Amino acid sequence: MGGDFLTLSRLAGIITDLSLFTPTNLAAEKEKVFADSSYIPQFTYKGLGFSIDEYREELDVYLRGVQDEDNRISDLVHERVRELLHWLDLHDAKTNDDFTAASLALYGSPSPRIVAFAQQDIDTLENTDVPKRLLTPEDIKPDLEKALADVGVSWPVVITDGMIARMHVVKGKELRINASARFTKEEVEKLIVHEVKTHVQRYVNGIKQENKIFALGTALFLETEEGFYSIWEQSQPDLSHPLVMNFLPREEAEHILT
Repeated sequence: MGGDFLTLSRLAGIITDLSLFTPTNLAAEKEKVFADSSYIPQFTYKGLGFSIDEYREELDVYLRGVQDEDNRISDLVHERVRELLHWLDLHDAKTNDDFTAASLALYGSPSPRIVAFAQQDIDTLENTDVPKRLLTPEDIKPDLEKALADVGVSWPVVITDGMIARMHVVKGKELRINASARFTKEEVEKLIVHEVKTHVQRYVNGIKQENKIFALGTALFLETEEGFYSIWEQSQPDLSHPLVMNFLPREEAEHILT
């Protein structure tokens, strides 16, 4: 079943490439919005490079035919495939009114409690002095290259303006930094733990397994690997992260974080 996982991993890497959701005219449209608050941006996107319908057919094969001796592995694969089908729906809806519905189907909606926390963070940021010394992508690139080498990969660190996030790992390929992003020293330390010592390390460990599902990544990533870590990270002023590299029952992890 290893070959099936590698094929699925290739499809997942293409389908979930966030650069496909970055408008090619983002900077120009942003200027228009700032100049006129009533202006509705008209985004354009680069070509997908694949057929949504053909990829749906390929993913359907996994739902119908992929079975492992361990049913738990099969369940993980099927759940990941269903999630990738939602990603395809999101691609399909990029330029029409269905995008919000497709996004909610993939990511869900925030609870009122989360919205309140977010507003509290925004209010805090508005009253926080901006550090005088901010690091550029060029400043932090050597630290990221060393961190990648420390976990056993030689992926390049690519500085690009073709992304919205400040930093993003393309599993098995590279680590990308937004060219316009700026960082405090503390943020760099957190991002190394988050992007490299969590996401990349999980990929490295997963690729060594007979079943590659843990390299591919499982469904509900935002609620588990990303969500647990982000909440824990933001709650620790000393940047400690004892929860990240330990496997806990989900119920226990949720109890710790609430």
